[in-house]
Amino acid sequence: MSSNEEDFWAFHTEFTRRLPNESLLRTTAKPWFIQQLRTIAHIIQATAEQNALAGDDASNNSKPVAQVAAS
Repeated sequence: MSSNEEDFWAFHTEFTRRLPNESLLRTTAKPWFIQQLRTIAHIIQATAEQNALAGDDASNNSKPVAQVAAS
């Protein structure tokens, strides 16, 4: 989110190299790219939260070994 244009475009280049966008680039405008960046960040965050919840559910549903042996 640097105000330095050179820093922004260096970040833009590296970001698109590492995470190529599946949609066609319609513009090189900074606002469009920042919106795309936010969208991707939200998708990553939602996926991470779902995975964490799924991991918590799996660990809460398993009984400790001592409980299983006593059953």
